[in-house]
Amino acid sequence: MGHAKANVGRLMDSQPESQAVISRCAVWSVHDVISRFDERKRQYVKEIGFGGLLQLPPLKNLNRKFTVWLMRNVDEVSQCILIGEGKRVPFCKEYVGKIFGIPCVGKRVIDRRNARKERKVSLLKTFPGIDVKEQRSIKVIQEILDRVMSKMEEDTFKVAFVVFVMSCLLAPCMKHDYATAEYWDALTDPDEIKLYDWGSYVIQRLVEAVGKLKADILRKVRVSNVTGCSLFLQVIYLDSMDLGIWNTSHNIQPRIRSFSSDKIRYMTDADSNIYDNGRSDFVYGMSQLRSPKEVSYSWASELRRVDVAEHKDEKSPMWNAAVLMTRKLCIPTEVAGPMYLALAEYRRRVNHSAEHLKSMPLKMEAAQTSVVDYV
Repeated sequence: MGHAKANVGRLMDSQPESQAVISRCAVWSVHDVISRFDERKRQYVKEIGFGGLLQLPPLKNLNRKFTVWLMRNVDEVSQCILIGEGKRVPFCKEYVGKIFGIPCVGKRVIDRRNARKERKVSLLKTFPGIDVKEQRSIKVIQEILDRVMSKMEEDTFKVAFVVFVMSCLLAPCMKHDYATAEYWDALTDPDEIKLYDWGSYVIQRLVEAVGKLKADILRKVRVSNVTGCSLFLQVIYLDSMDLGIWNTSHNIQPRIRSFSSDKIRYMTDADSNIYDNGRSDFVYGMSQLRSPKEVSYSWASELRRVDVAEHKDEKSPMWNAAVLMTRKLCIPTEVAGPMYLALAEYRRRVNHSAEHLKSMPLKMEAAQTSVVDYV
């Protein structure tokens, strides 16, 4: 397992992040509710495409300092975690599907064309007998999931489940016991829930949470709540780093199955050192990226393809040049693969042109000789 010098300056100029930061990502609450589902309810979860969450481990507390560090090192534009010295861990909606086992393709979750009034009318049909205001209470939603259902309440359960996992795990908002209604257009027909791109919505809310956190820190506003799916960031990062004996096989799907509380703690410890500043703060980002051959995320696929196609060692001068260019241009590391191919093609063309130029004098001399002989 390789180690690299972490960017200590960016990590330790903190303020509120070392204080009591509350993450709205309540993994334990979701697991606790799901663990009480009978077989019929579990089948309903599978029918809407959220079956991967049935294997969510019982994670009580996420490392809050680690969460804030990850969010501070996210580049919102390129959607990468920037660790320093050219190390980048990209993330995208497909990774949400790979980690949690939820839909990540299909129709947009948020449709601004639908009026709020139409949305309320539709939801009143889904949650009969429940006030619209109560529908946005997570406690009320949880009560729906816990109660014994009749066959007629199947649709109500499916909608309530999505609202619950979005509010407590995948896209939690700032307010306590509050479910945003912005994605409820995608819930009007429970049979079509699986046809929506929920992965994109999770990424969208995570990027927004990162932007808010950075803005608050920049304005020296005390950060008390962290929104967005912080568990996703932790898993995609730890799953992409070389942590020696704590590396997990990428054959296990969904990826969240591999991450128990102890496993996350051991992996986080393996990636960190204690910074001696009188406060025993941790410095994260000490590890190197895992070998592309061991990783199932798409950031590694291009590197594997280049390695197989060209049979090049990663230490070759041209490969090192491609990696160096990504660092200098501040672009994602996975671009090194296509850049390597471009450099190889450029060298081939240069060599071809050089050979062509070398042959030009010989061709001209032969032509001149032919003309003299003809005269």
